[in-house]
Amino acid sequence: MLGGHGHRKFYLNEVDRIESEYHKTLPEIQYTSEEIQAGFDSMARTFGFFSTLLFVEKESGINRNEILKWPVKEFKNNMTYLAWQGFTMKKYNEIMSKKKA
Repeated sequence: MLGGHGHRKFYLNEVDRIESEYHKTLPEIQYTSEEIQAGFDSMARTFGFFSTLLFVEKESGINRNEILKWPVKEFKNNMTYLAWQGFTMKKYNEIMSKKKA
C-alpha cells in the first residue's frame, strides 16, 4: 500500500505548517455589518474550505472533483481572480447606483 498513516500524518502536518505561515501574510477578512447580519461570517466559520470549494464550482462551472485535482497554485489563481472580479463588480454597482439616485 502506498502512503499509509505515516505519510498522511506528514501531509497533514505540512498543510498545517503552510497554512499557518501564509495566514500570517494574509489580511484578515473584515465583514461589514450587513454581511454579518446576512450570515457570511458564520457561514465561513461553519463550512470553511468546503464553502470556498462550492463557490469555485458554482462560479467556474467545473465539477468539484475536477477542481480538487488542480495544483494549489491554479486554485489560488482562480480564487484571486474571482475575488477581484467580485470586488470590481461591487464597486461598479455602487457607482451605478449613485448615478441612478
